[in-house]
Amino acid sequence: MLFNKHSDCIYIREADGSCRTERLGNDFDAGEKPMVSVGKGAIFAAENLDPTAYTFISCATAPKFSYEGFRLVPRCELPDAAFPERLFSDTASR
Repeated sequence: MLFNKHSDCIYIREADGSCRTERLGNDFDAGEKPMVSVGKGAIFAAENLDPTAYTFISCATAPKFSYEGFRLVPRCELPDAAFPERLFSDTASR
């Protein structure tokens, strides 16, 4: 799955349990990337770092996406190390 630049930050918990944070953008000197690859079995969340803006996610999948095996993961199953608590506060989403 590829995420395109519509948000500022992607939090990823890989299928092997490792965690990473990726910054999306065009400032390559600062380590930003125009898109991020998320592998099979990973859990991910997006965050917009500008509190006055919105987060829009689009992704491309290959092979063709299937809902077989897909599920929305409840908060209680997300590791705090991968997903900052502020993502789940009452003011985090609109």
